[in-house]
Amino acid sequence: MSQSTSSDHLKKSPGRTKKIVGAIAITIIVILAWLITPFITIGNQGSYRDPDEHFRYGSIGGESTDGIPYWLWKALPVVFEDKLPTDQPSKEGLSIFGFIQEPDHELP
Repeated sequence: MSQSTSSDHLKKSPGRTKKIVGAIAITIIVILAWLITPFITIGNQGSYRDPDEHFRYGSIGGESTDGIPYWLWKALPVVFEDKLPTDQPSKEGLSIFGFIQEPDHELP
């Protein structure tokens, strides 16, 4: 039967301390990444020189969480072309759904 001495306990302690410090550091990094993510993932909602255009096409800030994704807006007229009304051949893109779309703008 061997007795553990205080020097044996101290020899094992540095490895355990490194693990604890490493776990704390990883926890802090994960928490900081979680807190910073919303600030670095917000996309550019665009800016307009003309206040009138900014009023019509500017972002209200809801697209990132509640908005319909851009690619879905672009795919709707193509994917559901057979479901769209045929009595309005002059309308193209999203205007066929009833949106007012100006010729020089991609989105309504």
